[in-house]
Amino acid sequence: MNNLSWLIYLSDVVESLKPFLIFVSFVTGSAGFVCTAVYVGVSIEGEVHAARILKKIAISGWSFCIITSLLAVPVPSQKTILMIAASESAEALVTTPEGVTVRKIINDKLNSLIQEGVKK
Repeated sequence: MNNLSWLIYLSDVVESLKPFLIFVSFVTGSAGFVCTAVYVGVSIEGEVHAARILKKIAISGWSFCIITSLLAVPVPSQKTILMIAASESAEALVTTPEGVTVRKIINDKLNSLIQEGVKK
């Protein structure tokens, strides 16, 4: 598979990745919130061992929530990846010797049409 095929494949993967990251962020954030609330309650009652465990779980939950949220932000949309793929394929086409020849022919024709329009 060439680069274009991989970009098209990546666009499909990204389409499902972003909602998954948002869901994981929501779940871990909720777990972190619950553990924080229980930690506060247990700390008030003086349960030191349970408070330490809940504190570690809450910190892990919040950390994972922040990490997955930050990963979800820079993930481009499917349209953006497909536009990149189109740009890559157009660049590959235009830089070939045949593409340069066709571009020169089109430019010459456009220049002649502009000259005809200026004369009238």
